[in-house]
Amino acid sequence: MSNVKSVVFAVALGLMGMAGAAAAAPMNLVTNGGFEGGTTGGYNGVTGRMDGAPNGWSFTPAASGSNAFVGLYAHSGFYGFQFEATGGLDDALSQVIATTPGTTYDISFFATSLAFSGTNDLRVTFGTDTVFTKVFSGYNAYAEFTATGVASGTSTALRFLGQNSTAVNAIDDVSVTAVAAVPEPASFVLFGAGLVGLTMVRRARRA
Repeated sequence: MSNVKSVVFAVALGLMGMAGAAAAAPMNLVTNGGFEGGTTGGYNGVTGRMDGAPNGWSFTPAASGSNAFVGLYAHSGFYGFQFEATGGLDDALSQVIATTPGTTYDISFFATSLAFSGTNDLRVTFGTDTVFTKVFSGYNAYAEFTATGVASGTSTALRFLGQNSTAVNAIDDVSVTAVAAVPEPASFVLFGAGLVGLTMVRRARRA
């Protein structure tokens, strides 16, 4: 019987390890969220900018005064995405990600701003819902901002909309992860250990 207890204990430890692995950081669903993966137009030696949309993203320019690009305002790495539209309208950066209907998603990104008098804003939408909005004032060092959104379909558009008529709003290190409903680790371990223990006891009695 002591052998059975040893086996059950070992299995319980193994299951606890599995539960810990299951609780590891979920996968980021955003492609090129750090803007280090190049752009559709590549580097422009004249302007010193990366032309075109970041790879993996789509860009919709403002109807007037559009000015947004991958530039050197980075939180990590070399590049971030800069919003500098001057016409009172937002440029939009978007990416469609695969989602599960009814699932809640954590949205995380870093943002910085240098804003004087004039018009500036930064908004985030997830599907049809606006999940974040902010108007900056003065200098704001890079800081992390978070929001949550619920998917209504098998794909959901994540959009960043921004403008800054006097300087720059920039974003970097964008992440979207699913909030998974998982069993309590302790319950999982006890249930699994109980099944293994019951099986071992039955085998020991038969022997």
